[in-house]
Formats: sequence, structure tokens, C-alpha cells
Amino acid sequence: MFKKIKKLPAKERYLVIVVGAFVLGIIVFQLFISGGIRRGKTLQRIIAEKENELAEMRQMCGEYNEMKKEMNDVSKRLSKRDGDFAIFSFLEQTATDLQIRKHIAYMKPSFSSLGEDYAESIVEVKLNAVTLNQINKYLFEIEKTENLLNIKRLDIKASSQNPGYLDVVFEVSTLVTLKGQVMTG
Repeated sequence: MFKKIKKLPAKERYLVIVVGAFVLGIIVFQLFISGGIRRGKTLQRIIAEKENELAEMRQMCGEYNEMKKEMNDVSKRLSKRDGDFAIFSFLEQTATDLQIRKHIAYMKPSFSSLGEDYAESIVEVKLNAVTLNQINKYLFEIEKTENLLNIKRLDIKASSQNPGYLDVVFEVSTLVTLKGQVMTG
């Protein structure tokens, strides 16, 4: 083949060499350079994705640390709580202190497990024929206590039997530790 090229006139021989070099350049570009460019773009895309993932992980780590701190604070507050604290008794005593115990229609205690270490103690309370001021004072006393009580649900309606008064149903909850404690209502 090289003999045939040598027999060609100089102009045609030059043209064959240029075309051959061009084809060889395209082949080299496709095999080595183009693949490297594609790989570089792919790596840039992967790096951007991994940087986003890292930012998300850092954010989640911060959120986890904040939750862990809050949980430690809750655990400390629970450990300081009186060992025989019972949400049901607390609600009854507070109602007695505020002279609204006679308005209690019912109190329904329940428990909900939150894993191995904690449970949620919940008491649903219904008060009949109370004033807004009475319910406001009662709820305030419940929430201001250091016993980690929380009003979960509150439903206030005008009393159908006592105009000018309210019928109120609400749920109060608290965390209780399960390790070494007997849960009582």
C-alpha cells in the first residue's frame, strides 16, 4: 500500500497523507480525548451531587444533634420530676385548687408507647358549664408546671344546656420513662 502511495504524484500523495492524518486524529480524539472529556463532565456532575449530599448530611447531623440535646434536656427534667407523679392526679388536684372539679364530666387516661424507653401518658378531660376565665386559668396551671405537660388537643363549644358557659374537651399529655418505673394514671 505504501508503494502505491509513493507512486502517486506529489500533490495526491500530500492529500492522502493529510486525509490519513485527519482520520487518525479523529480516531485518537474519539478513543482518548473525547472519552476523557465525557468522563470529566460525568465526574463534575457526580462531584456536584456528592457536595449536595454532604450539605444535606451536615444539615441532618445538626438537626440530630439538636434533637439529641432536646431529648437530654427532657430526660433531665423527667429525672427531676417527683417519682410518684401521675398526670391524672395532678389534673384532679389542679381542678380542686381552682374550684372547678365539680365541672369535670370525665377524665380518660391512656398510654401510648414511644419505644423502649418512653411512653406518652394522655388524659382526655371534659369540663361542662365553665367560663372562659376558668378554663383559661386551668390550662395555664397545666402548662406552667415543671412536669412537662402539654395540651395536645382543645375543643371549646358553647354549652347547649347553660347559655353563657362553655363545654370543653382537651387532652393533656406528658412523657414517662419506662426504665424502672411503673406507669400509673
